[in-house]
Amino acid sequence: MKEQSFDLQNEIKVRIENLSDLHFVGIRVSPPGHDVAAIKALWDRLESKLPEIENRIFEGVTYEISDDKFAVAVAVSGFGCISEGLVAITVPAGNYAVFHFEEKYIGDFWSSFCPNPEIKAKYRLNYATPRFEVFNQDLQPNGYTEVYIPTTIED
Repeated sequence: MKEQSFDLQNEIKVRIENLSDLHFVGIRVSPPGHDVAAIKALWDRLESKLPEIENRIFEGVTYEISDDKFAVAVAVSGFGCISEGLVAITVPAGNYAVFHFEEKYIGDFWSSFCPNPEIKAKYRLNYATPRFEVFNQDLQPNGYTEVYIPTTIED
């Protein structure tokens, strides 16, 4: 039985946020694609390194950050001593379109919604600057996710 088609735009809430520089410490690798096992292995590696990360803002709250590389990282208030195997990452200040939606749509979001030229133009998305997905106790346990993508739209 074929699933009914729907308009993903109706499933996604969008807001614009002006963010200051965000600092993270984590593990950066070449993009693992959709290899769930590889992503899980990165999360496990990061979890084992958490005691070595100084100045964590939120205990156990982790982020994925995407640019030309892929990273799993934790937010920090400032960079302390960075242990071997970890990297310091700064996501630059600016306006970000924040896409809030049910996690079950994550595949559709990245495969069809995000690359859509009309969506890119509508929200003036800038894929040349790092973008990130937030993982925390308020979102995923409730079945939601948020993706931050740089935009030239003012908040």
